[in-house]
Amino acid sequence: MGRNTESHSNISRLKNDVQLQQKRQRFHIIVAIIFLAIFLSVPLIISLIDLYISFVWIFIFSFFPLTWIIGWLYWRRMNK
Repeated sequence: MGRNTESHSNISRLKNDVQLQQKRQRFHIIVAIIFLAIFLSVPLIISLIDLYISFVWIFIFSFFPLTWIIGWLYWRRMNK
């Protein structure tokens, strides 16, 4: 009887691990898509829109806070 409940707890733990891995994978995909969309928009903005170079510098330097925010979100999400 002890062995049966032990196997049920192992199965339950494996299901939780699989669900956690799926959540992590979904989070990674979403963050990667957002980051790539923003990163690839820099050449488009530079080539398609006639803007002052100062705007481009501001946009590029906004990647530093973006990276910190993504890292913080990842850290917070993975510690749950």
